[in-house]
Amino acid sequence: MTNSVTSKGQVTIPKPVRKALGINPGTKVRITTAGNHARIEVVKTRQPSRPEEGPAIFNYRGPEITLEAMEEAIRRRARRAS
Repeated sequence: MTNSVTSKGQVTIPKPVRKALGINPGTKVRITTAGNHARIEVVKTRQPSRPEEGPAIFNYRGPEITLEAMEEAIRRRARRAS
């Protein structure tokens, strides 16, 4: 892949590369150089910059489930497994 540099020194990271590296708007990257090569690394942060990038539990869009219903489902599964 070949990309052009804009007058502001910006380069578009191609979509397949962004997808493979998990780069979304707001993702921090580190760029280092060695000789005539550059390396882009995704900087891992402790907290996601947006809730939808966080743990999958925050992405749940189904009906609300009570703790009692979850515990009962676990008990039923445990009975079937024994």
